[in-house]
Amino acid sequence: MNEELLALQKQIEDLQDKLNHLTDVYYRTNFIDKTVHTKPVYFKDNVYLPAKTAFFASNTPVAKQAAITAPAGGATVDTQARTAIGTIITTLQTLGLTS
Repeated sequence: MNEELLALQKQIEDLQDKLNHLTDVYYRTNFIDKTVHTKPVYFKDNVYLPAKTAFFASNTPVAKQAAITAPAGGATVDTQARTAIGTIITTLQTLGLTS
């Protein structure tokens, strides 16, 4: 009975290793622009995140930036560029990076 229990424990450990590997591959493939913590992240007073957590890659945390004004006026109006800039502004707002 003891040998059976040890064999089952070994199988569970092997499956956990395989799952961790597959999860790691998934995060590295789908979130290449983010920092992914694969081990528990500890905060003050022993509060920690035991699961994988992804954060946008940046050097240091910063406050939300002010809203970016869409282009207006000017001697030359490039509608394609203004459309692209508007899309970038909307994306930054959607991600919560700007107001």
